[in-house]
Formats: sequence, C-alpha cells, structure tokens
Amino acid sequence: MEVLAQPKQSGEEYLIDILRDRSIPLEQIILVKGQPSNSDGMVSSLQVHSLVSLIDNDIASKPEPEKIIIDTCAYLIHIMQEIYKTQYQQKDNLVVDQLGMNALQRALSVRVKALPNERNHNIDGCTSILTPPDTSEQVLPSTITKEVEDFLFATRKMRDILFKSQFTHEDGSLFTVDEIREEVVNTGRGNPLVIFIMGFSTEYTLEQCLDAFSPASMSSDEFINDYAKVDEFINEYATGKNLKGEGRDMVDICAFAGIVMALRDQARGKGETVDMEFEEDDLPDYPWEMNPNKPKKNDVYYCVKLGAILHHAQIEAKRMVKKPPAGSAFSHPRARFHQDMSKEEVLPKGDGVALTPQDVSICRSRHDYVEDDSFGGGDDSVYSSRCWCHDGLIGFTHQGAGYKYREFYGHVYSCDKTDDGGWQINSKELGNEFWSTPTTYLADATNDTVWVFADQRIKGFAANRRLNGNVAFFNTSYIFQMADKLQLKEVQRSGDSVKRQKVESSTMKSVGGTLLSFGTERIGYLDNYILQEWNLNDTNRHDGINRMVDMGSVDEDIAQWPAEDVLNLSNNTWMDDTGSAEVTRGKKPDSLRLVDIETPTSVGYLSDNRLSFAYRGHSQIPIYNKDLREISRLVAFGSDDGVDIVHRPTFESMGEENIFVASDKTCVKIFDLRTTKAAMTIRQKCINSTPISVNGNKFLCNKLGSGKGAQMWDLRTQQALYSLPVKWDTDIAWLPAVNNSSAALLTGNGECYKFGKDYDQDDEWEKRGAIQAWADLEKQRSSGGGGEDCCIM
Repeated sequence: MEVLAQPKQSGEEYLIDILRDRSIPLEQIILVKGQPSNSDGMVSSLQVHSLVSLIDNDIASKPEPEKIIIDTCAYLIHIMQEIYKTQYQQKDNLVVDQLGMNALQRALSVRVKALPNERNHNIDGCTSILTPPDTSEQVLPSTITKEVEDFLFATRKMRDILFKSQFTHEDGSLFTVDEIREEVVNTGRGNPLVIFIMGFSTEYTLEQCLDAFSPASMSSDEFINDYAKVDEFINEYATGKNLKGEGRDMVDICAFAGIVMALRDQARGKGETVDMEFEEDDLPDYPWEMNPNKPKKNDVYYCVKLGAILHHAQIEAKRMVKKPPAGSAFSHPRARFHQDMSKEEVLPKGDGVALTPQDVSICRSRHDYVEDDSFGGGDDSVYSSRCWCHDGLIGFTHQGAGYKYREFYGHVYSCDKTDDGGWQINSKELGNEFWSTPTTYLADATNDTVWVFADQRIKGFAANRRLNGNVAFFNTSYIFQMADKLQLKEVQRSGDSVKRQKVESSTMKSVGGTLLSFGTERIGYLDNYILQEWNLNDTNRHDGINRMVDMGSVDEDIAQWPAEDVLNLSNNTWMDDTGSAEVTRGKKPDSLRLVDIETPTSVGYLSDNRLSFAYRGHSQIPIYNKDLREISRLVAFGSDDGVDIVHRPTFESMGEENIFVASDKTCVKIFDLRTTKAAMTIRQKCINSTPISVNGNKFLCNKLGSGKGAQMWDLRTQQALYSLPVKWDTDIAWLPAVNNSSAALLTGNGECYKFGKDYDQDDEWEKRGAIQAWADLEKQRSSGGGGEDCCIM
C-alpha cells in the first residue's frame, strides 16, 4: 500500500510535484467503496491520512512562486472536478472519502487567495468566456455633472488641508503658477489635475488662474478669443494619459473643460454664465441627509462661480456621452440596449398571446408597481426594518410598525392568475405575530409556505388555494420553538471529536443562522454548526388558536392560557406600551445535532431536494442532499470574494435541472452539474445572477454595482441584450408565466417588469420616468454602491 512521498528538504519540490509524482492516482485514493461519510463509520485509508498530513504540512510551509500557485490551483480544480464527475456517474458504487477531499479543498482555498487578478475568472480552464459591452460612456450628462461637482468639492477639501504645507513658501508667500506646475511634474503623485486644482485658493487672481489653466504657448488674448485653439487644448487634455498610463476619466475631462471655459468667459466678460445667479439644488427630504459643507452653485472656485464651471462641464458631458443603441418599436424605454434592435420587424401582440423568448429579448414589457400595500406602500423611514423573500408564486415582505418600527408588521402574498389571463398579488397582513421584528425568513414554494423566524420561534404561513387552484389565502400552519441555550451546549458536548474540533477551530465570523427547507418532510435552522429540525407532519401542526396579548395589559391577557402554551417575552421586547404580540409557544425540535457545516451566506435550492451553499470568503460551493450530506462541490472560481447564488440557481422550471448559475466579484459561471465544470463564463463583476427561462430558452439577469443596473443576457446568442435600472441593493426574483399570463421580473421594493406586454410609445410620462429612474440609479456611481462591476466597464 503506497504512502504519498513527503516533500524534499531542498525546497525546490512543491505540492503539485508530489501529487503528480505517484503511482496511485488521487482519484483512486479519494474515491472508495463504502458509506458516503467519514462521520457515519467510514474509516479512511492510510493513503488518505498521508495525504492529509502532506497537505497540512505544506500549508504551513513557505510561500510558492506565482506560477506554481497558478499551476497547483488549476491541477487541484481539475482533479476535484473529475472526482465529483465520477461520483455523479455512480460507477461501481464509489463515494468520496470526505477526509481526503477536505484536505484537497483546503489546499485549493489557501492558494486561491494568492491568484493574480487576471486568472481569477479562467483558472478552471473554461474556454467559453464572454465579455460584457463597455457601457462606461452610456450615462446621463447630469450624472457626470454631479460627479464633477463632487470631484471639485473633494479636491477643494484636500487643498484646505494641504495648502499651507504644499503650496506656500516658508515665508508664507504663495507658489507661483510655474512653481505649482513644477510640483505637478516633480511629485508624480495621483492625478495632475487634482494637484493643480489643489494649488489654487481664493488668494490667486483671475489672471493667475487663466495662466494656470491655459497652455504655456498661448497668450492671454489667444486664450480668450481663439475658440479653435481652446477646443484643441481641451481635446489634447482629453486624449492624454494619466500618471498610470491609462486614458483620462470622463469626470476628469469634464471638470477640466468646465474650469477652462468658465475662466475664458469670465475673462472676456461675455457668455451666458457671466454675472449669473444660479439656483441651488432642492434640499434633501430628511435632516440627516443634509450636508452643511455642501458647495453652493454661487460659491467662487478659481475666480469663477461653481455654477459656471458645472454649466460648461455639462456641455462637455453631453458631447462625450454615448446614446445607447435603440430598441424595437415595442421595447420599454427603461431598457438601455447594447445593440441596435430598431431594425427588427416586431408586430404588436394580440390579447391572450403567450410569452415568447423574443418578448424578453426586445424587452417587450410594461414597468409597474405592485398595486398593493404588501411592499410597504413607499414607506422608506430610516427605522423601517425592510426585508423581502420570494419563491415561485409566494413571498413575504416586512416593514415594521409602532415606535421606531419595533413591532412586527408585514405581509405574505401570492401571485394569482386573473380572469383576463394576467396576474395580481393577493396579500394578507401579518401584524404583531412576534415579540420582535424578523431575524431571518424563507419563502418555500415546495410547501407553499413562508417561514419567519423572530423572537424564539419560527412560524409557517401557508398559502391555501381555492378549488380552482388560483387565489390563495394564508393561515398559520406551524409554530416551532427554538432550543434553549442549555440544550445547545449539550449538543456541542455530545458531538463526535472531529466535528467538535472543527467547530472549536473555525475562524468563520458568525453571519447569524439560516432557515433551510428539506422538501416536504421537514425544515431546519442552522447556526454555529448546530442543526435544529422539525418534521412537517400533523403532530406538529399549529392548533389554530390565536393567543394575542397587549403590552398595556400583558400579565392579565397572558393568564388566559396555561403557562406551557405561551411564550412571555414582555420583559425582553423593544415594543412600547401600545404594542401587542401573538404568544403561542411552538413545538420543540424533533432533532438536534452537531454538523461540520458552516452557516452559509446564501442558499440555492435544486431538484430532488438538494441544497447548495455559498460562503463569503470561500471560493467553493458544496452541494448537499436532503440529509445535509455532501454529494458534490463546485470549485471553478479563482476568487474567494463575494461568491453568491440566488434562491433558485438552476433552470429547473424548464427541465434543465443540471445547469447551475453562480457568481463572484470577478465573473458569472454557468455550470453543468453532471461534470461539475463551468460550461460558460461571463467576465463581469456582479452582485448575483438570476436564471430566467422562457419556453425552453435561457436568459440571465446579472445585478451589477456602481449604478450599472441589472443586465439581461441571452445564453442562446451569448450576448448582453440590455440593462434595466435596478439598484444593487434591491433583490430580484423571476416570476414565471402561468398559462398565458405575463412573466415578470419582480423586485424587493414592489417594482416589476411584466414581459409580454406591448408598451405604448406615445406615453411621455413613462419616458420621463425612465430618465429619472436611471438618474436615481447613477447616483451610486460615485458612492461606489455595490463595488465596480467589470474590469472594462
């Protein structure tokens, strides 16, 4: 029996050399006959223990060269994919030795962190790599102007801090224009325009500012009167390079042009901005949004008013920005297309015509808001504890109520078909169901139930559909009680030594627990390696009694029922005296066990009651069966930053249960679960990616950051179609078509795009609404909301 060779002491042999230089392939060591879990009695072989020792010793050894890291990651990914592929095919009843596989996973995880950025997206060897369109210049001029204002304000604040130390002599005299130019050249720090702007305070004259922001070869008279040379000067700056050798940013160029043109007009004494009084922006809606230091349009910057600079900056922005390609005759105006679709022949749809893939491709949709208060009715108070989850045709929203929204108040809803072939949301108000607002929640289409965890209980609100299978009404079907602290400690002590050691040695930061649905049999709650489970049977069903108490008379009200039937948390609630709560004590867990599974940051549900887990800071996605036994793992990501999966990450609704979508901060990968390999990679930095299926055709909706919206991709043509103004922090879900009803992209704030509906092009209000929606979204460009979305965008 072979034992893996240990590394040589010379330091020239690395882990990859040892793993390749062996007589027994790794696949034969990791894949064995027997029970599929070490913790269920399976004894690992000597080769596996030797492999574990080798890898653990290697992890603690000296760093590897970059090329070795790249080769080792690619090799480990390939080996692990082959192992899981063989296991999936179920040849000779082979199963994975989890102890050995965990060692390979650790070896990969420590190296992924050191991969160069240019290899993050293709370390798995995927050859089908799609690149998104460059939309960096497809923005509103008003957005660029606002960013110019922020840019000038920021540089002025920097100047106020650094002016005395950087731009004055020891005797207190100011630097001359030539000395500031010299500073720009000599420092080599940052953006030359930033340093140049910083050097100018209100102490400088108009003539000195003119000298600073004009070419040395041009006289003052030429600068003031020769329009062609000034335009040439601005264009020369625009086509130049920054200190990193990259092209100048649009905001940089527009700021420069705004200053130059405003100075020229002021020097000439002519121009529409000379001696103009500018109107200030409207005040924010809330006091905490006000910035007393915010610049005013009539403030003087470089001997001219800020409003004049912004006026000319916007003119330059209008010249620079690019208009997105046009959509078809029936495309919605909110869609920003990435290729010209106006020449396609598109006819109006008749009533009752089913949804087609072309409707999604051309964005034949109608933007709407859910006509119901179930999404909060526009209440955006800073205290509102907003949350949303959706699955299939059901969902849950929570807004909160009472003093500082500390009371439980939300809605469960169902998307039901109407008589005219459309659909509408029917909801039920949930008020005061708990002593507190929600901790976590889960929409579970498999059981047609919404699960909500708050205070110490989990409640299941089931949708009971009428005889026609249509309009639903909700009732409380289950109430479950969480285990107390004493029970949880006992579970930790009773677990086997391997699991206890993993729990105690874990460096994962707590992300809070998560609710899990294990098909129609049971639900669970996983937190801190402890899994609590409740069976979904008649014994555990709620007795139907609504035990409601008021805070003002809580002792009197709660005395109506036996103490063992109620949960009294009146001394631990944030509610004031006007609040109330439903107090039925829940059923205790049917099972409590220690598992060696960390709490995931996102969970995806697959066919056959399988679950996939994603973790913040992990590059791998394990897949489990309904007993939480690992049956596969996706290891194609070359980054451990922001791996995420949506609630339904496959195309199961159209029968493609093996096509799985996941993303990280570098790319989106479309996996084939049969091979565990990525069949396609979209090199796009996004928050997450939602699969969309229409009549056998696959689309993806990639939610981007930094004011880029949500981008719709067509996997048939392998190209991006258009973007929609969906904010990065707004959840989305795909609502599939039922019979001839329209499908919809539903968002967590109650917006929806109903696909399959013709849009009336004469609706000016809708067009203005589209401009405003993009303007609101693009405010996130400068704030960095969601991070950058792509290396080229």
